[in-house]
Amino acid sequence: MSNAIALTSQPHNLSQVRAMIEQAANADTRPAADSISAAKALFTKGHKQSQIELVYNGLAAKQRALILLAGGADHNLRDTNFKNLDDLTREKVRRGLNEFSSVIRRFNNAIGHIERTLPSDFR
Repeated sequence: MSNAIALTSQPHNLSQVRAMIEQAANADTRPAADSISAAKALFTKGHKQSQIELVYNGLAAKQRALILLAGGADHNLRDTNFKNLDDLTREKVRRGLNEFSSVIRRFNNAIGHIERTLPSDFR
């Protein structure tokens, strides 16, 4: 949180400006150490892992199965929550994503973004 006060309306005279400045000066402030630790928490291993978990679990079952297959894991694990996968399977998920990434990169380099291709381009 910052010390900034949301400006809900424009002051119309000097007394309103002074009142807004006084209100901002008396607002509760958050210690800098708290702000710094909150910012550092965004770059921890746990934060990145929770982001990966959020994205993976948000994929459709078919997409998770494709990633698992590409990484060499059993596609029947597609309904398993990322948190419940063992370390080896998580590594296979990472490898599967890398496989897809390299395939997509090759198509993008050769023909442009694949999202912009038309069905007729493949006939």
